[in-house]
Amino acid sequence: MRLIGVISDTHLTRDNDIAVLDQIAAGPFADVDMILHAGDLVDRGIFDLAFPDIPFQAVAGNMDFGALATSLPSVDVIRVERARIGLIHGHGLTGEFPANLREQFRDVKAIVFGHSHVPYCAVHDGVLYFNPGSPIFPRGGHAPSVGLLTVNGDRIEGRHVVIA
Repeated sequence: MRLIGVISDTHLTRDNDIAVLDQIAAGPFADVDMILHAGDLVDRGIFDLAFPDIPFQAVAGNMDFGALATSLPSVDVIRVERARIGLIHGHGLTGEFPANLREQFRDVKAIVFGHSHVPYCAVHDGVLYFNPGSPIFPRGGHAPSVGLLTVNGDRIEGRHVVIA
């Protein structure tokens, strides 16, 4: 069994108060095996400092510019145990949700996405769709949040963790 920390839409720069990452590292991500970031990091170096010993996979979001945007894929697939997890920010997609996300991936058990800053966790046609929300800039009246995925073989379950 593997535990994956999921985060998105942090929009952090070295000028921001990045203490929230220390809170996440010591709290919900204290025992994770890896971290997935669904885009809009803005400054990758901050995450390398906050989570130096945890494998970290990220995709570029619409607010990731310059070298960061060119060094990160826009879409990725990560294998954890026997499950394949699609990772995408989600900006620029047209069509109806969740089909517009599903069209980006083949043979995945979960799709992790961001962009909306709104937490989401639901299964459609056997695929888990998971948006962790945003720990810094939540929208739609939601509390700041991150997510945790539990992977056991080819089964994946997701849950949100509110950041107080």
